[in-house]
Amino acid sequence: MRNTYKILLSTLGISGLCVSVLLGATSCSGYTKFNAKVVGHRGCPSNKNVFENTIGSFEAAGQSDYYSAIECDVWPNATADQLYVVHDEYPFYQDPKASVANIEYDLAESYTLHASVNYPRENPGSFDHDSATKNYKLPTLEEYLQVCVKYQKTAVIELKDTVKWTSTSSGIWTDEAINQLSEAVNRIITDKNYILISFDNSLLEYIASGSFNLPKQKMQQLFDPSLINSESEDEKRWGSWEYIANQGWNIDVGDALSPSTLDWGAYINSYFVEYFHNKKLEVNVWTVNTLDRAKALDSLGVDYITTDWIL
Repeated sequence: MRNTYKILLSTLGISGLCVSVLLGATSCSGYTKFNAKVVGHRGCPSNKNVFENTIGSFEAAGQSDYYSAIECDVWPNATADQLYVVHDEYPFYQDPKASVANIEYDLAESYTLHASVNYPRENPGSFDHDSATKNYKLPTLEEYLQVCVKYQKTAVIELKDTVKWTSTSSGIWTDEAINQLSEAVNRIITDKNYILISFDNSLLEYIASGSFNLPKQKMQQLFDPSLINSESEDEKRWGSWEYIANQGWNIDVGDALSPSTLDWGAYINSYFVEYFHNKKLEVNVWTVNTLDRAKALDSLGVDYITTDWIL
């Protein structure tokens, strides 16, 4: 039985301790304990002193018992010395003249990184920008993986698309780049406690079908239902969650409105979850930032809830 029973032993004067008694999610140690594993989206950016996708953010998530996993965004061979770096979007820097592809990693820290979102998203006036900036360096993939191992968290690695990199040889998922990714992941995460995610279904298919030692069972396809309206037959298939399940892929579905105004979250119901579970596949939902929605998804039996917040 997937659901467990929990109660906070406040009446016994035991602070922060939970045991099985109540069905479903319950408040414990200042946050809500879910049956689903909670993934820190780009770390723990709700911490007022860190930016997302930084070592400070990953450390904050690692130090919290709330999170079972830490998510990051990875670009391959991004720097002049061919290091993988962690950031959400390209370009990385506020200075448009600074191209990370032409900078050795050791020099890259002298530039001010581009922050696409100010944190915390609620009450931004409380954001300590000066303190956050001190921790705001461009992490390498290996640094991120070491944080996950240090705190025994599942590493959830988003392989960023390469559309914006077509004018440069950097940032392309070549065979060499995939092998370097595999080498780092398998060398550092010796217990195989990692997940690869991507919107680029052709990339995941290619990696899973090759001899890269990155098996399909470790992958989640980021689901984009807007593709169902695409003129491309390939994209139409990948806009169908039934097709994804029949291909044997775990799914990572957005709980938000897509640019085409499709309600992604409307796809997530008990039938959807059971369909994947009956095929021995897992369901991850992102990015869930309200407690009521997280509880509703948890009651459906999703396997992972990805969030910016400690709910």
